Amino acid sequence: QEEKQEEEEEEEEADSDVDEMAQHVHDLEELKKKDPDFYKHLQSEGKELLSFGDDEDDNSSDGAEEKKEGDDASDNEEEEEVEKPRTVMDMKTFRALEVQAFSELNLSAVKDVVALFKLAVRADKDESEKEEEGAREEQKFDIKNDSIRSTIIESCVDKLYPALDTLIGLNRPDKSVIDAGRGVRLPKNIKKWSKFDSLVKRFLVDLLYALKSSRDAAYKTMLLRRARPYMIYVVSSQTKVLRAYLKYLVEVWAGALATEPERLAAFTNIRLIALLAHGSLAEVLKTVYLEFVRTAKSGNAHEQDRISFQAKCLVELFGINLSISYQLAFVYVRQLALHLRAAILSKTIESLQSVYSWQFVHCLRLWGSVLSAYPGEPLADNKTGLLTVEQQQLRSLIYPLCQVITGTIRLSPVSRYFPLRFHLVAVLNSLARASRNYVPVAHLLLDVFLDPIFQGFKPKQSTAKPPQLSVSLKLSKQALTSPLFQNVMISRTVQLIEQNLECYRFSIGFPELVFPVTTALRAFAKKTRVTQWRSESRSLISTLEKWADQVKAKRLKADIGPSAVTQLNEFMAEEEEKFRAAQDVSHRKDLLKNKKKDVVSLDAEQEEESEDDDKDEEIADGSDGSDEEEPEKARPAKMRKLEQAKAKPTKKVKPPTRAELGDEEDVVEDMAMSDSDSE
Repeated sequence: QEEKQEEEEEEEEADSDVDEMAQHVHDLEELKKKDPDFYKHLQSEGKELLSFGDDEDDNSSDGAEEKKEGDDASDNEEEEEVEKPRTVMDMKTFRALEVQAFSELNLSAVKDVVALFKLAVRADKDESEKEEEGAREEQKFDIKNDSIRSTIIESCVDKLYPALDTLIGLNRPDKSVIDAGRGVRLPKNIKKWSKFDSLVKRFLVDLLYALKSSRDAAYKTMLLRRARPYMIYVVSSQTKVLRAYLKYLVEVWAGALATEPERLAAFTNIRLIALLAHGSLAEVLKTVYLEFVRTAKSGNAHEQDRISFQAKCLVELFGINLSISYQLAFVYVRQLALHLRAAILSKTIESLQSVYSWQFVHCLRLWGSVLSAYPGEPLADNKTGLLTVEQQQLRSLIYPLCQVITGTIRLSPVSRYFPLRFHLVAVLNSLARASRNYVPVAHLLLDVFLDPIFQGFKPKQSTAKPPQLSVSLKLSKQALTSPLFQNVMISRTVQLIEQNLECYRFSIGFPELVFPVTTALRAFAKKTRVTQWRSESRSLISTLEKWADQVKAKRLKADIGPSAVTQLNEFMAEEEEKFRAAQDVSHRKDLLKNKKKDVVSLDAEQEEESEDDDKDEEIADGSDGSDEEEPEKARPAKMRKLEQAKAKPTKKVKPPTRAELGDEEDVVEDMAMSDSDSE
């Protein structure tokens, strides 16, 4: 109670002071009105009487100014403080930090290693950029030695992911589990991930910077290979990080200047992302396909190898999830059909050239390879129901794709575009062989024999090198009358007819199927005046008749009616399986032969290099090696053959001119490929 009374008394005294102050001000105002002369006298000589109550305000303002001056002084003191000295990193200090981070799994040491990795990979930045980053983030270390910088990068890339796996509690899945696409637990599904998310993101951003800034192809390939274990963290990171990595990897994979090891290393990372990122698989496939369309605009020999490699990679990616692949294939095959329809309706040179381009042909080839790789099975053969609906979905796109290819051939069926026809017929043959469906191709090839340029004309003999139709889509008028091109076109036509009819050689209706073909071939062999064309046609006729006789002999012994669909499908099934197996064996043997040739040539080159080195050493020693000649028989047989081949004079062969290949560019207009079916 006493305290309350004291508080009340203090409040009353404060109120009385306020009242007195207000009363004094009121009195002064009254004085100013009643006696203004006296008020002026007070202003001139008794100014302190009129400024009653302003003292406290002045005191408060003085206190505020003093406080402000004190704050400014404290700020100046903080600015004058000397920055903490940075630790100059040497090899001994880094090795000790490396043990703490990767062996003892000290989280603080792991963070320091990640900070060191950032300094090492961003050493080429400007000083202004470094100062900005230093203002945002305090730097504790400094690296002044290039050898230490490279050691930090290699050690961090190699040893950081096992430490992160242990700290986070990630059980890294096996390759078989990842390929199967089942039961893969990502780091983002672990409770401890939120604690390490920002740390992992910083490292991934710096690793991507290191990949982008590397200029040496071998160093970049090494980084791409060593970055593979981190793709599981890329998939678990933010979508922005995932897209940045995917964009960079696709650019390297499709880059025209990238080396083959770089492309292969980039593709392995893309494939791993596609296997792990189930929710982002459609986006990955779209990105890779659209990049393929953007870069597949040429058809020379160098670009053909790169584009063929990219097509094989895409075929493998589309096999990860056939359901998603069907949705994308439906959209993009439909877009190709829309381009073809626009060209048919407009009937302009521009629309024709947009379809008759390498870009369009490569897209048709790609989808032909995808559908040939995953063709499903005919309904009559899928008795056990082993194939799921997803595995059968892509089969429904074979017919639309064949229609688009046939329509492309018929868009301008002139002799000048025979090379393009050959490219597309090869795609139809692969679809027929893989799907075991009947694809009518023979009529597209028999038209070549009926062309006027092959009727009653005997070309002149030539010793020049035969041209390559695989790198051309159209021919000039001069090339059409060239004997070299005509011989190659007839040989290619006969070869494609044989490949197409070989797909049906075990069908019960094969004799009736080949009858019109053999009739047309006989007519061509009778009319032509070129011995080579006549012999090739008759050779094909004998092969087809031999196959037809085998089917007739088997058919006479079989008691099958047209209604026995199952038995008709099983007709000569054993012979067909043996034939396919023999084809696979021969194909593998050819691959092994090619590999052995490459190894032999590589060994020969290494032996030549070693001999040259020995000769250089002898010259350096002052001896010419003439005193001790090696006998001819003692030398390796490979070396004797190589030297004999080198000793033979080589004939200079004149390559075909650009006028013979075509007087216009094949690629004139880019296709506008989108990732939706809004058209």
